[in-house]
Amino acid sequence: RPEVEQHHATTVIGEACYGPVWPLERELRRGLPHLARLRRQQGRYMGYVRRLKPAEKARVKSVREKQGMGAAIKLAASLGSKSKSKSKSKS
Repeated sequence: RPEVEQHHATTVIGEACYGPVWPLERELRRGLPHLARLRRQQGRYMGYVRRLKPAEKARVKSVREKQGMGAAIKLAASLGSKSKSKSKSKS
């Protein structure tokens, strides 16, 4: 059936086709402005933390719990830049 192959473009219930779904999905994905800000902040946090060593990750996590995400991002960025400069100076 051609309707089934175009699953992302249309919603198929039985044989009835109810039209495009993606504009609604895009609108829902965009969401509210504060959710977009939180997603960006979470992405920055994860980007910095994934490069840290386990002890540094634990330190950043405790800062996040006590002082919030902003302080944790600042700490993770500073720890990440320190470990980068150490690894560059070793080579």
